[in-house]
Amino acid sequence: LELVQDFPIPARKPGQVLVKLHSSSVNPVDTYMRSGLFRPDADGAPCVLGGDLAGVVVEADEGSRFKKGDHVAALTPGFMAKATGDSSQGTYAQYVAADESHIALLPAGIPLDTAGGLPLVGLTAWQVRAAAQRH
Repeated sequence: LELVQDFPIPARKPGQVLVKLHSSSVNPVDTYMRSGLFRPDADGAPCVLGGDLAGVVVEADEGSRFKKGDHVAALTPGFMAKATGDSSQGTYAQYVAADESHIALLPAGIPLDTAGGLPLVGLTAWQVRAAAQRH
C-alpha cells in the first residue's frame, strides 16, 4: 500500500463527470483487495481502490444533467473496472472521472462528509428490501 500525493487529475471522457471528492468509504471488497484475498485483475496492480464517492462536480458535458458545483454521490466500478474493460480508476483519490450513469444528485441536507459511505450499503439495503417484497 502506497500513498501517491502527486496523482494526476484524470482526463474526463465524453459521457463522464469529473468530481472533486469529499468522502469515500471502505467496503469489505476493498479490504479483501488489500489483503490479497480478492484479485479480479492481478495484472492491473497497483491500482486505486474504492468504488463509493461523494463530492462536487468540477466538469461535465454540455447538456449533461450535472452542472459545475452540484453535490453528487456515486457507486462506480472503481478498481473492478479493469476486469470489465472500463478505464476508470477507484475512488480513493482527490478527483474521479465517472460515467454519468453511475452518478446521482445528492438531496439537500445530506452532508458530503457522510454521503460517501452510502452508495454500496444503500444499494445492498435496497436489494434486500426488493428481494423481501418478492417473497
